[in-house]
Formats: sequence, C-alpha cells, structure tokens
Amino acid sequence: AFTQVTIAQSTSATLVSSSADTNLVYLVETLRSMHPAFGTAFYWDPVNGNDANAGTSPDTATKTFTAAHTLVSAGRNDVIFCRPTGSGDTTSTETISITKNNLKVRGPGISMKLIPTTTTNPTINIAAANVEISGFYLETAASGTQNAVTIDGDNVSIRDCWIGGARGHGIALSSSARFRLLTSVIENCGGSGTGDGLNLGNSTTQSLTS
Repeated sequence: AFTQVTIAQSTSATLVSSSADTNLVYLVETLRSMHPAFGTAFYWDPVNGNDANAGTSPDTATKTFTAAHTLVSAGRNDVIFCRPTGSGDTTSTETISITKNNLKVRGPGISMKLIPTTTTNPTINIAAANVEISGFYLETAASGTQNAVTIDGDNVSIRDCWIGGARGHGIALSSSARFRLLTSVIENCGGSGTGDGLNLGNSTTQSLTS
C-alpha cells in the first residue's frame, strides 16, 4: 500500500544511465595508495578507437595515445585509461610522450603491449612531474639503442608493469627526485650491447624500488 514505482527505460529496453559514472571513478581512485586521479577520465582504445572522438567515455575512446594526451589538461590530475577491445593480447606500435603534469596512464596489465617500430624515441618518454604509469608490458623496437622508459620529471611512479627486451636501459632517470618503481618486472635489457635494467643518473635523488 502507498507505494509508487517509476521505471525509466531507453528505447533499447535498458535502464537509463550516464555514459560515464564520475562518482564511481572517484570512489575507486580514493582506494589507491598514491597518485589518485580526481580530474577527467579519458579513454584510449588502440583497436576500435577513433581520434575524432571526444575520448570521455569507453564508447568514444580515441585510437591513439597522442590524441588522448591532447585532450588532457596539465596539472588537473586527469587519467587516461587504455581500453583495448581486441581478443587476446593487444599491441600498440605507438611511442608515448607525456609532457603534462599530474597525468595518470593506466592499462589492463601484461595483455596490453607497447612495442614501437620506430628507433627514434623511447617507448615511453616522461617529461612531466607527478605522473604514474601502470598496467603495461613494454619493449623497444627490435633494433637501435632506445630505452623502454626515459624519465625527466619528479615524483614519477611506475607500477604493475613488465619491461623486457629494451635495446638500451629498461628505465633511465636523468635528474629525477622521488621516483617510485613498484611491483614491476625488468628483464633482458641492454640488447644493443649497453644498457641496464634501471639506470639512475647522477642527479637522481630519493628513489624507491620495491
């Protein structure tokens, strides 16, 4: 008695919901031990994305990281979620350049592989502060002397990544402070004849690996 039920449905017979639940994203981010992203979430889908998309929902993901990075605002704590929609492993041949502070880039794990074909840039180049990379498998091109990750920024975190087969260093830091390498694997680096798994420049300070 005295009960009223209202059902809101779309034409496809599913309950109406927003395309991106910002509150839920924020809730998940509060559970992270460091570098929570409380800015805007953007989506990158190397398989089915389109660089003409807005990138603000899984259904409107960009195809390249470069396009998603263009949408990010520096210093706003934005996050780019890599959302491969292919079956099995997904490989992107794009090199990643991060120049905007406070950006987080998150992948699904080892099934998302970044293996560029170019020998002119590192697989990931970080030239910004307060950046976090997590959830990727990284290599370099099969030739050349590039590093898998080159870092020139403070308070950078690499976590839950697998780095292997780098022609140069697996991770190279120049003058970075407060770098953190967490729950990651580095192996088989220096394929060009020179290179370390982790190379700390002379001006690197307060770094932590675990």
